[in-house]
Amino acid sequence: MSLNFAQLKTDCQPTTLEDAVTLPAYLYSGESAYELDQKAVFANSWQCVGHVSALQNAGDLIVTEVAGKPILVLRDHDGNLRAFYNVCKHRAGPLALENG
Repeated sequence: MSLNFAQLKTDCQPTTLEDAVTLPAYLYSGESAYELDQKAVFANSWQCVGHVSALQNAGDLIVTEVAGKPILVLRDHDGNLRAFYNVCKHRAGPLALENG
């Protein structure tokens, strides 16, 4: 079931403190709420994918997923941290399979 944005707008109208109620349960559970969180929160903000100690040396990498997207984080030869989609543009396969 997808979220009904017209209903969402109605359910989330500003109110006074005396008339305040909690948000409806459908905003906290279910596949549609999960998908909305993935798009609105996780895909649009910084996410912790690991500790910097796992990326001490040039070439060290972390393979993870953020908002349903495969991500590769690595330390380059200049010492900078870089993040990329973990997908080869030519073959659509993963660039790396495990941390290391």
